Amino acid sequence: MRHATDVNRHRKRVRRSRLTFAGGLASIALVLSAVSGAQAASDDGTEATAKALQDAGILRSASDSLSRQPQSTEVTTSAITDHQLTVAGSTGKTSGISLPTANLGSATRTSSTDIYGSTDASHNFAFNDTPSAGPSALVVLHDPSAPTDYSFEITADGLPARLSAGPNGYIVVETSDGEYVNAIAPAWATDANGSPVETTYSIDGSTLIQSINTEDAAFPVVADPQYACDGISCTLEFNRSETLTFKETGWGGSAAATAACALGGPGFAVACGALGAVVTITATQAYNQGDCLGIRNTGPSPVYPVIYSRAESANCR
Repeated sequence: MRHATDVNRHRKRVRRSRLTFAGGLASIALVLSAVSGAQAASDDGTEATAKALQDAGILRSASDSLSRQPQSTEVTTSAITDHQLTVAGSTGKTSGISLPTANLGSATRTSSTDIYGSTDASHNFAFNDTPSAGPSALVVLHDPSAPTDYSFEITADGLPARLSAGPNGYIVVETSDGEYVNAIAPAWATDANGSPVETTYSIDGSTLIQSINTEDAAFPVVADPQYACDGISCTLEFNRSETLTFKETGWGGSAAATAACALGGPGFAVACGALGAVVTITATQAYNQGDCLGIRNTGPSPVYPVIYSRAESANCR
């Protein structure tokens, strides 16, 4: 199961939420043209990172490239400052995720993504705070010499967070006194061929460690810790096996549904848990056509079931 926030589609990158954009070489060229000549000359990996993120569907289309300012109608509930992404969650409290700063230079803004150049050419980092998308930290592994473990410091309400393993690979983010703040979606990574790469999370206090198995991967590899909810929306994504379970056994009274709904916070949990036969019907339709079940809530709208495909999210498998 993948739990994410909305992006401009009938689901995500609804991330992730992974975004799929038309473009090809022309759109990639426009994105990469945003990188300054000085940065390109420094060979800090910024261009290669931008291309990897474009290919993985993380960056927006070329029409939303760096040269354009955000539209006034866009609402962002996250902010990037000094190597940290701060996310306003559905509970009203914030959670932050910080990049390891060793060897990192200044950021290059490409659409809604900040890409950090690095003196270590094997890997680079980025932040994505696309409006209505799953805010996330990103790491791009360029070649087999890149480290396979990456540590991120997580905060809750401005202080070191209490992290714990939730159901289905989620990481629950709480304040030091146990108040729910947000959740981090299950670990995700993909290679240059678009194939899933084995990756897991581990916890060391308020530090989240993502481990990536690149043994059989085609480089570059893109991975990200992504927040499940922001102040705008939450989306639960169930995989094919889970979709089949809801098709055959129904939604009401399901322990899996109860646990999953809780990851969106108290308000989401109540509305999500109250869904009944309509979820079973949607799950049946989704499974029969080779797709997967999702549960979505966007702002003041009610919680409702949706269907998403493998093309929209790697979790549908």
